[in-house]
Amino acid sequence: RLNVIAVVELTKLFANDMVHHNKGGKILIVSSIAALSGNPLLTVYGATKAFDFNFAMGLREELKNSNWITNLKKKFDANNL
Repeated sequence: RLNVIAVVELTKLFANDMVHHNKGGKILIVSSIAALSGNPLLTVYGATKAFDFNFAMGLREELKNSNWITNLKKKFDANNL
């Protein structure tokens, strides 16, 4: 639930105002490789990450004509922070 509701609500909270004022910016949504495959005993986690993945792709399409960039990070890489 947190992986879905928090992503949507926080994006809505910050992005609506910034898009309205044409300030631009970046949105980073963190997903997981679990979004792309079935994971026994982690079914709900994988489903929420699939939501995050599709939400980011949809948001990227909706904002493509603005000065917004939507990034999706699918895995954690401590060497690439």
